[in-house]
Amino acid sequence: MNKLFRKGALTCLVMGGLFSASGVLGAQDMSKNGWQASVGWINDIGDMKEMKDGFGYSLNLAYQHNLESYGYRLYLNALCFDSVEGAGFNANRPHFYSGLDVCTTTFFEGNVSFFGGVFGMSWNQSPVVTDPRFTNSSVGSKFNSVKLGGRAGLDYHINNDLSANLTYSVVQGNIAFSPSWVTLGVTYRF
Repeated sequence: MNKLFRKGALTCLVMGGLFSASGVLGAQDMSKNGWQASVGWINDIGDMKEMKDGFGYSLNLAYQHNLESYGYRLYLNALCFDSVEGAGFNANRPHFYSGLDVCTTTFFEGNVSFFGGVFGMSWNQSPVVTDPRFTNSSVGSKFNSVKLGGRAGLDYHINNDLSANLTYSVVQGNIAFSPSWVTLGVTYRF
């Protein structure tokens, strides 16, 4: 694993742990147990800028179980984006990842909760890749395997059912790339 990935994943875990631990100071509980769905727009940062070309989005389905001051969320996410020419990624081939978040259920006057966790991502790369940075060349391996990632973020609870969220994610790609991105999204709890 390269240094950027280790640093980004460690940052996600530490931020998530600190934010989640701070939840015991919160007031009103705005998170509810159950299913949630979200959609988000992704903005590439770091290595992702060399991979992504144009618009990207994310779709998420999750189940959250809350305890007294924190909760756990299991989720499945589809990340879709068009890549630079020759990289072998496109929006019609979503990249799936699944993971576990630890979430605060209360914080900052009951409207903001924090989360952080780890995930495994399955890159869905086309078999036809012409850019050597994304192949089994001397640079590194292809993306086609499950890779480890981390994320941290916050939810702004508009009401019990609806929230806006901001998430930072980083994942291992190949030896040359550890893509990271920020997602701005909305979540509906049902």
